[in-house]
Amino acid sequence: AVNGSYYVQLEELDALPLGLSIAVGFLATAILVVNNVRDIETDRRAGKNTSAVRMGRANAINMYKVLVLGAFALWQRRREQNGKTPLVSLSLFKNTVFVRSALIVAILSLGQAGISFALPVFFQGVLQLSAVQTGIAMLPMSLTLLVVSFFTAYVSTFFTPKRIIQGALVIDAAAFWALSAGIGADSSQWALVPGFLLFGLGMGLLMSQASNMTLSAVSVKQS
Repeated sequence: AVNGSYYVQLEELDALPLGLSIAVGFLATAILVVNNVRDIETDRRAGKNTSAVRMGRANAINMYKVLVLGAFALWQRRREQNGKTPLVSLSLFKNTVFVRSALIVAILSLGQAGISFALPVFFQGVLQLSAVQTGIAMLPMSLTLLVVSFFTAYVSTFFTPKRIIQGALVIDAAAFWALSAGIGADSSQWALVPGFLLFGLGMGLLMSQASNMTLSAVSVKQS
């Protein structure tokens, strides 16, 4: 429709309306997909074979993500081509140091978010602890992370950021193992203290170094 209207008005085709039509088409399709995901059960019972019914909920959600990200990427690329400052420069993802550091931070941040959500549920739902007792049980992780983060700058005078990150990843892997080993219906809240201490130590060492590596890989203009 965008290209057709452009041709009717100017009697020619151009890359500009083509790019705009793709971005708009992605967003329009994303709206249709999210509506189909919402109605997937009722459509299946009614015999409506929508794209979400055929692909399944998980694949339809993934398709929605791709469409939204695709529209965003096209918009950012267009801004760069027009000499404007993009929200996220797509050229950043050609920088391997930036991509690796960002992935490390993102993965461990998800792990920390999972711990901060799942373990309080375990403490209160399984061990029947109160909210105050749950907060006290998780203090070892928070305090260790806070204290270690202050001393990471001093540690970096003896080791390179790469070695610190590698060591921190090993410590975090041991922390996840210790936490999984300490979880049980008959375990006490203190059985998770070793895992909390290790996770706080690993995250305290890693986050500042990984963040520094991520930002140092980006030029001043791109940041």
